[in-house]
Amino acid sequence: MPQPQGEDHPNARLTEDNVCEIYDRIDDGQYFGDIAAAFGVTEECISMIHHHKRWVHVAEAVGREPPEPPRRIDRSTKRRIAQLAETMIYREIGERFALSTGTIGSIVARQRREE
Repeated sequence: MPQPQGEDHPNARLTEDNVCEIYDRIDDGQYFGDIAAAFGVTEECISMIHHHKRWVHVAEAVGREPPEPPRRIDRSTKRRIAQLAETMIYREIGERFALSTGTIGSIVARQRREE
């Protein structure tokens, strides 16, 4: 006999309507921690919903696609980014390479540690 899923599961803390609202809040750019606190669950739970590891039947029902996996950045690109960071602002580098400023900052910091 298959195990009950979603709100039919005896340990469920969320409803399908909650999960739809969680997707809306993610789309609005709210932090996972804030969403988790609002629904009384963990950040990990919100992340699992976002990455289609939990409540998949709801994602499929509303036509949500899983997020793109992060792309790999090769070493030569990382070195180039670190070089550009000496003369350009992170936002401009991010636009050039389609990366967030946080990712640029992490790359630059790691490159500097390795020097």
